[in-house]
Amino acid sequence: MKVALSPKDIWQLLNGVLCVYKPRDISLASLKKRIVNQIVEEGNTYDDSMDTIPMIEMPIVEPHPVTEALLVVGTRRQLDYRRHPLMCGKSFRAEDIMIEQITELEPASSGICGKHY
Repeated sequence: MKVALSPKDIWQLLNGVLCVYKPRDISLASLKKRIVNQIVEEGNTYDDSMDTIPMIEMPIVEPHPVTEALLVVGTRRQLDYRRHPLMCGKSFRAEDIMIEQITELEPASSGICGKHY
């Protein structure tokens, strides 16, 4: 079931402490990478801003035939490139999420390890 959340809501919910069970033979670095990748993957599924790119009115500017001063002669509708997915990318990226472990566990050990976002 998909809950109606915006990327802004998700970013606000990602601040806090998370308790995770670390299996044996998995390093903390690997576990953190898995958690971050899952957050990025699922967070981007809630981002529907990529579906519709807004249109904006852009002025059509031409020089005056005598004075060469620039004049607005009309407007045209075009895509707003400030919100285009190829310009601004996705809402969630792995580089933006930082996880710090509270408890240091060896790769050969297992147990509960706290994570701080």
